[in-house]
Amino acid sequence: MALVRFVPAGDVAFVDSDSGRRVKLTTTLGEYVRVKLSQRFKWFAGEWFRDTRKGVPYFPQILGKTGSAANLNTVRAVFRQVLLSVPEVATIDAFDVEFFRGTRRVMFDFRVSLVDATTLVVQPTDDDFIIEV
Repeated sequence: MALVRFVPAGDVAFVDSDSGRRVKLTTTLGEYVRVKLSQRFKWFAGEWFRDTRKGVPYFPQILGKTGSAANLNTVRAVFRQVLLSVPEVATIDAFDVEFFRGTRRVMFDFRVSLVDATTLVVQPTDDDFIIEV
């Protein structure tokens, strides 16, 4: 797991080695929050030996469940909780989760306002937020 910490002058964020770049400096709060949220969504509950309570409860609450409205509401609640777990996120301005029964795929997008009054937008096709199980 990459460790990321925001420093106004820039910080280190680890990126995909397939792109040829091994390290990228984050220079804005938006970049930092984007990396931090991407990591949070990819962190499964129980994965970290030091505190198994940390992470997203994909197995007990999301994966293997039906696409019913009640379960979709659970997914929405869990994902909102992940977004708000980052202190630099001031508000969730827009948020949508969609379940595609035929492919058993969940897609989500969101727009959040950050504490520095900038906005971060993530679309369903954003590679940083695709979680494969």
